[in-house]
Amino acid sequence: MHDKRGVSAMFLSRELGLRYDTAWLMAHKLRHALSESTEFQLQDFVEVDETFYGGKGKTGNRGRAKDEDKSLVVAVVEKIPATEKQHKGIRKQGYVAGGVRIAVVPNATAKVLGDFIRSNVKEGTKIATDGFSAYRKQLPDYEHVAAVASGKAAGTHLPVVHTLFSNVKSWLVGTHHGVSTKHLPRYLREWSYRFNRRGLIGKLDHFILRRAVNKATITYDELVAGVRLQGAA
Repeated sequence: MHDKRGVSAMFLSRELGLRYDTAWLMAHKLRHALSESTEFQLQDFVEVDETFYGGKGKTGNRGRAKDEDKSLVVAVVEKIPATEKQHKGIRKQGYVAGGVRIAVVPNATAKVLGDFIRSNVKEGTKIATDGFSAYRKQLPDYEHVAAVASGKAAGTHLPVVHTLFSNVKSWLVGTHHGVSTKHLPRYLREWSYRFNRRGLIGKLDHFILRRAVNKATITYDELVAGVRLQGAA
């Protein structure tokens, strides 16, 4: 069975006749093996932004303050000119999404965001961000385009990454009925892996099994303890 949205552990449990805990562990072991090559970087034109998942917000710096129940997620996505078949692109701005990198980060400091970008985006790339000050001094090797915007205006300036965040959250709720912040990095890794291979859905099972054989695994005790993945998905 191939499904671009993936399936929940409960679904696996029913379909395979396994205990829920067994299906849950199996799915997380597969997610743990998924990653992107650090040798391949996004390029040409990208959007970068952050969002929160889970918990309730606190008043703070432009919504970037968080509590223990919220995860801060940062993503960078390529902006690819839309073809005639893709009509006018996302939000009718002439672009669609290319490759993506996404990760849970501890905070939105200049160093954390700068390190994320440098690890995943090729030097010289044109980068669109909002007006958040943390980006200003971190992108000397890039063509940085910033705009102070919020609400609908932010969605206009950064249409691709905002649409991506909306799709990720819909997937987490629709397919998995919400996930804990402790395990969020692995779910994001699955989503990213699927998204970057969305034109190869029929071959994903072969790719994933090969990764599962070649990559280090994780134990049930480590999962319960909250061992975190590092780096972008």
